[in-house]
Amino acid sequence: MKNNELLLIQSLHSLSNMIGGVEIKFFTSMGEGIYVNRENRNASFCAMMFASPYGYRYCTECDNKWLDYAKISGKPIKYKCHMNLTEIIFPIHIEEKHIGSFFYGQFHEDDESVDAKWERIAPKLKEWKIDMNKARTNYFSLPVFSEKKVNDIMTLLTMLVEACKSMELYASEKNSTIDKIDKYIEDNMAEKISLEQIARFLHMSPSYLSTYFKKNTNITLFNYIQVKRIRRACVLLKMTDESIRIVGNMVGFEDQNYFSKAFAKVMKTSPLNYRNSFRLTLQSDE
Repeated sequence: MKNNELLLIQSLHSLSNMIGGVEIKFFTSMGEGIYVNRENRNASFCAMMFASPYGYRYCTECDNKWLDYAKISGKPIKYKCHMNLTEIIFPIHIEEKHIGSFFYGQFHEDDESVDAKWERIAPKLKEWKIDMNKARTNYFSLPVFSEKKVNDIMTLLTMLVEACKSMELYASEKNSTIDKIDKYIEDNMAEKISLEQIARFLHMSPSYLSTYFKKNTNITLFNYIQVKRIRRACVLLKMTDESIRIVGNMVGFEDQNYFSKAFAKVMKTSPLNYRNSFRLTLQSDE
């Protein structure tokens, strides 16, 4: 591990302990967790949500929605999840390229009582057949932060973001090649993309490229392309009124049924349900 990455990990661990033991994470744009501290007070409640099929779906949709907003805007986002808990996302952009994001949360804000929030989410948890006694204990054990403390946390995270930019954690030769692959996929999203095409673009043999990519990302190139397509489809489903078929075509799927199956495999729901759920969330936020 590089010294800069070790310093980042130590800083995040210290920051987490200093400001309430809330989970703090850093993920690169490739989905690599540089630091994931799950030994904090919010882990138990969130783990219960992710263990539930319904909770997993809503947590994932909520995270993806706000992460997309943060990546597009390039600005930190503070939001409340579907469980009325607050999380902060700090995207890092270098030369207009998103290289990763900090996640800090979840916690309660003191703008309303925890009892009031619990009363609103309890019927949903009961419907999902969640252990209510355990969920209530974990929910009430989450820290409650004042507006001033939240602002202080955001100031500290801003400093960490600037430190990451100056340390240039990702300016390695390895990521230079991965970035080229990533850009090729982005630029050709609507077209057929094959291992052979990318290999020719990089002047590599297909077998070497396949091994190289899996070794450096822990995912096959085929699966990575599929995930990239689905992530782009999520944005299009949220931001446009194009039909499901057209959205599939825009991200490289010629067959709508195959697109729907691939989408459901990654997002655990259909493209139509994903769009409808997003719009219902927007309506509830208004």
